[in-house]
Amino acid sequence: MIRPLRLTDLLAPILSAPLAVDDRVVIHDEIGARRHRLTPAQLAKWSLSLSSGLHPIAAGTNTRLDALAVVCTRRGPKAWEVAHLFVAEGRDEEVASVLRQAGCFVASRFGERLFIRLPHGSDEIRIAKETGFRDAFTEDVYQLPRPMLVDLQEPSLNVRPPLPSDTYGIFRLYSEVLSSSARSVAGLTLAQWQDSREQSQKNVREYVWESDQRIAAWIRLADRNGLLTIDAMLHANEREMAGALVRFVARLALGHEEPSWVVSSSQLGIAEELIQRGWEPIQRYVVLVRTLAAHVEEPRLVAVGA
Repeated sequence: MIRPLRLTDLLAPILSAPLAVDDRVVIHDEIGARRHRLTPAQLAKWSLSLSSGLHPIAAGTNTRLDALAVVCTRRGPKAWEVAHLFVAEGRDEEVASVLRQAGCFVASRFGERLFIRLPHGSDEIRIAKETGFRDAFTEDVYQLPRPMLVDLQEPSLNVRPPLPSDTYGIFRLYSEVLSSSARSVAGLTLAQWQDSREQSQKNVREYVWESDQRIAAWIRLADRNGLLTIDAMLHANEREMAGALVRFVARLALGHEEPSWVVSSSQLGIAEELIQRGWEPIQRYVVLVRTLAAHVEEPRLVAVGA
């Protein structure tokens, strides 16, 4: 039974089987970090709607909390994501209930897409697909068990921070890198792509590289408390530059220990270069998207004169 999250749910661990403390989904900011864990303080904040922008959806009875999903917007109001998902032991069937209701909630807020990132091979992937989610792409997380080696004698890759005028160029790169099937669920238009970009609470640096008068590579480094996460897109026509890109990122990441690099399934060239340089794959995630019916206001009837 879907119901609001209540402050009395803090008693759930006493009255019944408690929610598992480990989050079953992962947002980008938590890739490479310890899995998010549920605390009584967070449960209280969500039940009192004190957590700005996070909307809880609970399933259970009056005295039992079986599952809890928390949704929020991404960069824009049309794209949302499941930011947290907790389930009590033996109550996996309630995952479908909260995911269906999450879709209804997002649609009621005029959202058009709902994203979720799940560990590869998890049961939640099957359940999500049963509730209308579709595969977009996979992400492999590579980690280096030491600081990145830097060759200061090598010529620097001519990159620069992006300008506002580069937005469309980065979107074109995204469109050329992702498959048409991935873009059909993740976002086809410039507006959809902008809304679906993931926000970050970390210190973020972005760079672009141009070739033949177009943006051919994009790099993002997100850092919080020394934990560095790297993302990059490289145009398929510039695959031979993957080594130079990885070596340049080593300069940008100088001083960071055990950085994590998130490589989407469309970036095989980068993955190959990382493996050659001693990076090890530690986790694979599947990103799924549920597309929701857009609300269209019915035009007002206008009296027609005789």
